[in-house]
Amino acid sequence: MRKYLACLIAFSVYAIVSTAWFTTSMLLKPIAEELGINMQQSTLITNSIVLAKIFGAAFAGFLFYKFGLKWGYFIGSMFISFGAVMGYLDKLTFIKPEYVYYIIVGVRFFTGLGSAVALAALVPIAQKHFANDKKLGTVISININSNLVGSLVAFWFTFQIVAWLGGWQNTLAVYGYLNIILLVLWIFVDSKDERPVLGDKKQGFKILGETLTSKVMWGMILYYLAPLLFLNSMSLHVVGYITGELKASIGDEAAKNLTRYVLSLISIVAVITPFVGGWLKKKGMSFKKVFVFVNAILILSMLNVIFGGVIGLYVAAILGGSAFGLLVPFLFALPMEMSKDKPEFAGYIVSGFWSVSFAILFVNNQLIAYIYDNFKTYIYGFWYVIALLAISPLALKLISKETK
Repeated sequence: MRKYLACLIAFSVYAIVSTAWFTTSMLLKPIAEELGINMQQSTLITNSIVLAKIFGAAFAGFLFYKFGLKWGYFIGSMFISFGAVMGYLDKLTFIKPEYVYYIIVGVRFFTGLGSAVALAALVPIAQKHFANDKKLGTVISININSNLVGSLVAFWFTFQIVAWLGGWQNTLAVYGYLNIILLVLWIFVDSKDERPVLGDKKQGFKILGETLTSKVMWGMILYYLAPLLFLNSMSLHVVGYITGELKASIGDEAAKNLTRYVLSLISIVAVITPFVGGWLKKKGMSFKKVFVFVNAILILSMLNVIFGGVIGLYVAAILGGSAFGLLVPFLFALPMEMSKDKPEFAGYIVSGFWSVSFAILFVNNQLIAYIYDNFKTYIYGFWYVIALLAISPLALKLISKETK
């Protein structure tokens, strides 16, 4: 029972921080208007979490090495609770209004730092508690999809929760307090004594070196940068596209509803279809075929966003969610299969993977926001995503060489 509770807490921590993350994505326009900032600056409030994850994923590797998985996870994830500060910003009257924006970005950065640790730990925690268990692959898929569950909560209930709690800053503060409660429970639930994850330093540096030179890790990074940007664009830039460009033709209320329905649909489908992907994996389906197929479907999805209007957005959500669901069991099984039943090795691979992936995602997000500020449309940014999806399967050559 304890192993299930440990994984449930890890799942819940990342689901809640994902809800907080997508909450600001849903409110880009209102936040920009309230603070008197442009879209690039508003995007940075959300994107600062991505920036923090660049460093946070590497920080996770250090914490796991220094303190072990249990305490490294606890220390790192506590940074998420910096979000509790958001509820007090309006009460700090000595802070000049022009500095509030920078404080918000700073708080969000620390939240992102903690969320990176929580994300990097999802695979090692599952592997620690379900090693040599047939349920391991399923548990990893469920853990990875915690962000989609968090996004569902944001898509459906953001406006109601924000209204109930008295503003978006108070809402982010509540999510910070919930994180504290979960991590206190983590101390008692994950009470199994464990050695520091990497044992002696010599062996630790050896594994670190193997990870940094791993063609599989770099192949995963170069391949996943395009699907990751697609998923992030669906939750960030497509929201701006609907509530901005489409709102004029369909109305404000219809735009809000469309946003919820489309993003909920992609999340629901993506939560369900990993079980199909897991079944295909057990049947011996080649990951290379799946990766190429996924990118083709995502390109078709983005074309529907550009040309399909309202119906096209629904089609894109179904196709995109299905593609991601199929991808998860194949992509995130690679670190586990390479780690040879050692959570520490998987932890290093996942930390390196997310650190570099989020660095690329941060640049791409700001680039799309820059394109919007200069051309007043997201369409050119969507074409950029399509171009990346078309070329990213070339990275499969790196993975294939090391997995032969």
